[in-house]
Amino acid sequence: MVYTNGTVIDFSGTAGQVREAFRTEIHNLEVNGVKHIANIRDPEIPAALAPAVAGIVSLHDFMPHAMHTMRANYTFSSGNATQWAVTPPIWRRFTT
Repeated sequence: MVYTNGTVIDFSGTAGQVREAFRTEIHNLEVNGVKHIANIRDPEIPAALAPAVAGIVSLHDFMPHAMHTMRANYTFSSGNATQWAVTPPIWRRFTT
């Protein structure tokens, strides 16, 4: 299906059809106890689509998530005023 904005093509197919069309394999994976499907190597755009396709967004079911952890609200009282402590974010490395 080509969306009306002309910038997105949505398709569906079997893992075998994806393997043949994009020269990549779709595998079942388990990451941190959660099951996923994903391509193992970068897909190739078929020559017939190359003039119209700039790239492939995804062939997997991983959902985006924040790369930082929110901290608690760091406030404290000093006399009659509330003070806010300024702290840097805690960054997590994304590992698969």
